[in-house]
Amino acid sequence: MTDVPSGWYDDPEHPEQYRYWDGTNWTEHRSPKKAPPGPSNDSTSMVSEGWNLLVQNWLPILLIGVAFVVVTIAVLVAVILQASSALDPGLLTILERMTEPGFDPANDPGDEAFIESIEFNPNLGFWVTTIVGALVVFIAQGFSLGVAQIHLAAASINRPLTLGESFRIALQRLPRWIAVYLLWALVFAIGFFLVALVFVIAAIVPLLLILAIPGAIVLIVYGYPYFYMATTSLVLGRTTDPPFRTTARLIEAKGWRTVAWPVLLANLVVIGVNIGAGLLGIIPIIGQLIALVAQVLLYALPAALNIPIWRFMGGTIGEDIAGSEITN
Repeated sequence: MTDVPSGWYDDPEHPEQYRYWDGTNWTEHRSPKKAPPGPSNDSTSMVSEGWNLLVQNWLPILLIGVAFVVVTIAVLVAVILQASSALDPGLLTILERMTEPGFDPANDPGDEAFIESIEFNPNLGFWVTTIVGALVVFIAQGFSLGVAQIHLAAASINRPLTLGESFRIALQRLPRWIAVYLLWALVFAIGFFLVALVFVIAAIVPLLLILAIPGAIVLIVYGYPYFYMATTSLVLGRTTDPPFRTTARLIEAKGWRTVAWPVLLANLVVIGVNIGAGLLGIIPIIGQLIALVAQVLLYALPAALNIPIWRFMGGTIGEDIAGSEITN
């Protein structure tokens, strides 16, 4: 079996379960061969299932979040270094002067003149670093969420992946994610332009404005479950399935209201949890530390809550995630 790639296979010692092969040897990691739990049709149960999924897999999700934070900090440092080179006088000189005892630009004309003399002359390196850095952070954020959702989805069907496998699958899917997101961005830009054009015309024709506002609200409310779940279809679905059309077909088959309610409840839970984490940040030191850890962990909460909804809709999980034996 030395030529077989790493992954979960039938345990040669206990065929009723899976065992992880690292590419060279059998490891001690085993998983029962029980059928994955069927998706619930109750909104509260779906949210509870997603929450428990995140709690049970908190450590790998936290590590993915920390990796994203490290990338973000590295980008910020690079931008700050480029910005410091565009300051006149230099950043160190400014910090040294501003930290001098008695520095008071509000009452000292000399200190005020120093503040007014500071100039910021960004060069090409600053703009390149800032733009590239923003793109890196944007892609890293989407990639981190994708890795987290892949890892959680595999765990939800009792086909656990190692963190390395989740990263590998996400990397293989990343070019498709970027291409689809760029296509969606173009479609949204065209849609936004058309809506803006309608409102410009409506400003001239008041009757049209009366129809445009409720029409836009209805369109947003009705379309939200489609757009919300299409991202999960893109991340978890088969790479041969068009994500938006697949999502639309599943929602139409299941019924818009049947899908909209758990989507609404999931969003309310995410908002409530984030508000709670923010309130914890008011508490000095301990509360701030808890809030910081919570924010690093809770980035994946929407991804976790979407998984039971996706399975309830009848969405398919790609074979690269679920394995050849379990796809739903």
